[in-house]
Amino acid sequence: YRPNVLTGRFLFILQAGHDYEILYQLGKLSTSDFVNVPMDTEGVIDYTKVVTVNTDTITITAGKVVDGDIVSIAMLEDELVNIEVESIDPNEVVEPEVVEPDYSDSKPISDSNLPVLYFVYEATSLIESSKTDLDKVFNYMKDNPTAKIKIIGHTDSKGEEDYNQLLSKIRANSIKNYLNSKGIGWSRMNSVGLGESKPVAENTTSSGLDNKQGRQKNRRVEFEIIK
Repeated sequence: YRPNVLTGRFLFILQAGHDYEILYQLGKLSTSDFVNVPMDTEGVIDYTKVVTVNTDTITITAGKVVDGDIVSIAMLEDELVNIEVESIDPNEVVEPEVVEPDYSDSKPISDSNLPVLYFVYEATSLIESSKTDLDKVFNYMKDNPTAKIKIIGHTDSKGEEDYNQLLSKIRANSIKNYLNSKGIGWSRMNSVGLGESKPVAENTTSSGLDNKQGRQKNRRVEFEIIK
């Protein structure tokens, strides 16, 4: 563990073949992050994350190095939104990346019917309709104090496979951290990230074009009851 008090950067050197829980704490604020380093790792795996201290929360997001600085990918995307891009085709209509999935299942939440949560592209932020579903999961855990769940993160296929694996784990951990902040104990939750390996929809169309609706359905967190 090597902190730099001048730059605010922290370096953790972790051994392969272990799961790690890293606790970030400042005053009364705290949050945890989880890192899995595979046993069959060759060389060095670089996990870059950004820890942000807000007024009442500490958040952890995926990061990347840009011009020597570590920046949050979500923040970088916000900056890119403000950059003017001239389209080659003046009649081209640019569609937003976030595509609301079709929610046709209105059954009450139960052991066999936990909701699926959907995420904004390349971020740990939920789309608006999934925020209500997350609170349904919290209410379920509160009303069933002996229930334990596995939180499973997924991504679409855009980007490097290793990056998507990390992003899926961060998504699962963000849900776990939220539920814990509302009073659900750590021992009742287990989180894993499966990256892009388990899509529920096609990421591209039959003609090879980008399928935004399909990719949105793949950017998700699912829940399983632990027996």
